[in-house]
Amino acid sequence: MTWPGQTGSGFTAALTPDLDSFQFNGEQSCQRADYPDRSPEILQLERLTLGPKPALTASAKLKREFKRLFTSKPKVLARDKEQLESHSGRYQGQTCFIIGNGPSLTAEDLTLIKGHVSFASNKIYLIYPQTEWRPDFYTVEDALVMSQCYEQIASLEGSQKLMPLQMMSVGKRTKDMTVFPVIHPKSWETPLEDPAFPAFSSDFDEGIAWGSTVVYTQIQLAAAMGFTTICILGLDHFYIEGKSAGAGKLVSEGERNHFHADYRPKGEIWHSPNLDVLERSYARAQDEAKARGIRIVNCSRKTRLGTFERMSLEDVLRGMDQAPPTG
Repeated sequence: MTWPGQTGSGFTAALTPDLDSFQFNGEQSCQRADYPDRSPEILQLERLTLGPKPALTASAKLKREFKRLFTSKPKVLARDKEQLESHSGRYQGQTCFIIGNGPSLTAEDLTLIKGHVSFASNKIYLIYPQTEWRPDFYTVEDALVMSQCYEQIASLEGSQKLMPLQMMSVGKRTKDMTVFPVIHPKSWETPLEDPAFPAFSSDFDEGIAWGSTVVYTQIQLAAAMGFTTICILGLDHFYIEGKSAGAGKLVSEGERNHFHADYRPKGEIWHSPNLDVLERSYARAQDEAKARGIRIVNCSRKTRLGTFERMSLEDVLRGMDQAPPTG
């Protein structure tokens, strides 16, 4: 693989620092404006993957990959729409759990909620050896996580994978993935400049709005499915940042921000969490949920997020005892 500004195997590639354009040997180019559904991170990840077949020259490989990535845009398929429709309002009046990946999350607590509908994300699979619990729904919306962990994500079993459309530009769609449309912010880089950010949607046809955190995405998914009580577990809302890698990214130095010591190994690149953006999204989720008659409860063992009602996990489960578990 050759990165912008370097040469190799007979071709050169160049990407402007602001990601406005991309050129191959000075012959072909595309404009950022031609691909408004691509976040800057996804454009970076898409830019230079070479095809593996040796029969093609390196230049031909790169041009073929360019055509695949930039002219064959991923789409929400008919089967995606059918699957999403089958979930719309399906769990009306029920309670679900959305699982964060903070240090306070334990396998013991996940075992307690086994049998209740739950959503999880990213590297939650690292806790699987410690519990028989599995989430009903699994989502990734971070392009770095999808690219770094694609093989593990693709091989996961036991959960329905609900993926935002733009993730199909990073990893190949598998048969067990259902893709939903995304409502984009006016600006990926400076979303808070828009006073209406973030949008909120409980309609699969309209799309699910990006809010810079997968928890916000899953709150909307839960609302679209009809859940009227959403319990959040493992959302510590506190991060120790690593070394800056520029462009809003960090390099892990072994800091512990998640439930597993090896969740983010040293040297791994990750997105710097913008707590101001996250808190705007959580506040919007609370307002929109209240307007829809949905209750959001934070039952995390430890948390610095004060947006949602707080309740212990034990009290939540006691309140659910009068209704039979689902799933």
